[in-house]
Amino acid sequence: MSAAVVLLLLFFSGITSNADEVTKFPISLSSSLTPSTNSTWLSHSNKFAFGFYPTPNGYAVCVSFTSYFDKSRTVVWTANTDDPIVPDNAVMLLTEDGLVLKSTDSSETVVMIGNSSRPIGGAAMLDNGNFVLFDYHGSVTWQTFDHPTDCLVPGQSLSPGTQLLSHASETDLRKGMFRLKMQIDGNLVLYDSDSLDVSIDAYYESGTAGRGNNISLTLQNDGHLCLFDGTSVVMNITTGGNLTFEVLYLVRIDPDGIFRVYSRSWQPEDDWRPIYCGYKDVDAADCRCLPGYDRISSGVGCISNLVMDCSDKDQSSKFGMTRIQYVTWEDNYYSALDVSSEQGCEEACLKDCSCRVALYRNGQCRKQKLPLRYGRWQTVIEDVAFDLRCLFDIKGGTLICI
Repeated sequence: MSAAVVLLLLFFSGITSNADEVTKFPISLSSSLTPSTNSTWLSHSNKFAFGFYPTPNGYAVCVSFTSYFDKSRTVVWTANTDDPIVPDNAVMLLTEDGLVLKSTDSSETVVMIGNSSRPIGGAAMLDNGNFVLFDYHGSVTWQTFDHPTDCLVPGQSLSPGTQLLSHASETDLRKGMFRLKMQIDGNLVLYDSDSLDVSIDAYYESGTAGRGNNISLTLQNDGHLCLFDGTSVVMNITTGGNLTFEVLYLVRIDPDGIFRVYSRSWQPEDDWRPIYCGYKDVDAADCRCLPGYDRISSGVGCISNLVMDCSDKDQSSKFGMTRIQYVTWEDNYYSALDVSSEQGCEEACLKDCSCRVALYRNGQCRKQKLPLRYGRWQTVIEDVAFDLRCLFDIKGGTLICI
């Protein structure tokens, strides 16, 4: 019997042996929600809520903390992250097929949430943050714990082949730019959302590839986050504390691409505090573009805001190169040339209107594709970076760098 079913026994008034009779569930068939009136179903102790969650862009279907325990109503699960916003006149109905979202002025299904191969008999919002659908016999047919979005709560695991997706922003619940993948090869990897599952596109790897195909990322009740193969711990990511029901933990891949562990007490006036950020104690990442570059609106990377006229391919009379220290990017070049010096690399880039950034090392000049990705500060870098973000003031004859 699953842990979810055991918890539900506290709520049930009884399970009959007659298959024709429906088990009495906390949320029965034909129960419904609307954004404007009864917008959520609550867990037994009013800690968690499932249902319509207000955002600046409209309503989304989420599992969140209730305002009684968390004034900000932190979201831990979101339905349909590709397009989470539902019409203001939506109604959600629990049916034998699953949770059906319809418009009040139409019988047409807008979204199906948690559909099941077995007829559904009822549902429950559990106190551990798991929203569960059950068949008529009380067996789990679908649960949010099996379909995580950007978070894990204690008792939840990220199983092989699944991933967490960041939100677009703190208030925009659409799919964002980063993902954390628990690969079936046993490796836990951070990628941008549009990349392939290949090492060259990773900006973090746990280094556990080949350790087994049954490894999951697991958050335990004491805040211990680890890679677990079902028998033993493969890798500790954080250490656990003393198990106490007065402290709650949360793991989330944030919109900035950093994977953080948070903690807070159950006191309503408390707030979430990061207790672990990133990996290898990299906890002060500042994700931003260099001066003269803007973050692209979709995807990951930065693009130059310098306007150039490529009718004249040689830009040396109009622009100049700036040497950038202690910065490097993913080395994704479209052309590599043999040159005799750093100055030769600058000149080669200026004579190519497609060139914005070049990396120089040991007599080779590599012109980089845009957008630039995975930029980072490092004190020891073999490459010398040159950036086209200076232009000549025609009247004054000076070089102005933006």
